[in-house]
Amino acid sequence: MKEYKVSVFNTTTGKYELVEVTKEVYEVFTRTQWNLEDNESSFYEHQIPLSLLDGTEDTLEAWERFDEFVVECEIASRDEIEKFAKEQERKALYSALKSLKAAELELIEAIYFNGMTVKAYAEHIGKERSAVNKKKIRILSKLKQNILQNLK
Repeated sequence: MKEYKVSVFNTTTGKYELVEVTKEVYEVFTRTQWNLEDNESSFYEHQIPLSLLDGTEDTLEAWERFDEFVVECEIASRDEIEKFAKEQERKALYSALKSLKAAELELIEAIYFNGMTVKAYAEHIGKERSAVNKKKIRILSKLKQNILQNLK
């Protein structure tokens, strides 16, 4: 069964998102978009841009034409949407990891990427296990906040 998706601007996050809609909504949305594009092109065919009057057509034309801001409709498969979401999450994680200090990153790498236990890492750096565990919890909280902020 075909899934219908449209790209809409989320004013809360300030980003475009794919939203699943019914076939009827999709058809009305695409018909509306087609009408907008048709109206814009016929409008600009009969207008004289202000930039032509003052001789600065190269610099001002982009500001006089707003037809490029029309949102395009897309049909996306579930796999494409999941791939897009995973890529956004991956980017947010990398960005959050980059924000960590060297010592914090070393702790996270040792425990989550190299398979060390908190106890083994504490012995390795000569600290108490409880101190390392508290530090790990603070770092994870910091990462969570950074990831959520990057996903907005």
